[in-house]
Amino acid sequence: MERQSRRFHNGLTVDQKMAARVMRDHKGFIPSKATILTHSHYLAHTKMDSVGCFVVATDFPKEHAEAQKGTQFYGQTPWPS
Repeated sequence: MERQSRRFHNGLTVDQKMAARVMRDHKGFIPSKATILTHSHYLAHTKMDSVGCFVVATDFPKEHAEAQKGTQFYGQTPWPS
């Protein structure tokens, strides 16, 4: 996993990474400065996250009942080619 993570982050262009961007199921690439960090519900924060990441989660089979219904979080991870 570490080797593949380094390959993704160091070996792909931004366009290649964006082809696997995070979508409705919250799996895939999130570029840096795409989200605002929140550390407290009491203070307003405007600091942008400076780290890009690739979110990996369970890939449910397409035959899974929730995946067939299109339930959020049951879609496939958009792996880069």
